[in-house]
Amino acid sequence: MGDTHVCPKCDHNRILLIEQVADQVRRGGRSSPDYPYWEVMALARTESPKGEVKPYGVVSAVTCRQCGYTEFFMRDAASIPIDDQYVKELVGPEPSPYR
Repeated sequence: MGDTHVCPKCDHNRILLIEQVADQVRRGGRSSPDYPYWEVMALARTESPKGEVKPYGVVSAVTCRQCGYTEFFMRDAASIPIDDQYVKELVGPEPSPYR
């Protein structure tokens, strides 16, 4: 849908590209503990020994303006660090050369 600019469900040709999907996180602070805080949705995060959190794999989306069908994707999967605790790489069999 992002490449064709046509919805695969309803064939509508008006598509929204959402570069960064918002992820609501509730944290204390500001005027109340329920103050909504928005950050960028990411598939993975790492935390340094000092407690600093860094997002990896920022999520983008394309959405049909007519039916609302949405596809989520990320641009740079190779940037996600593999730490074998929270992120593990699964390796399947090599593809056949006769495909």
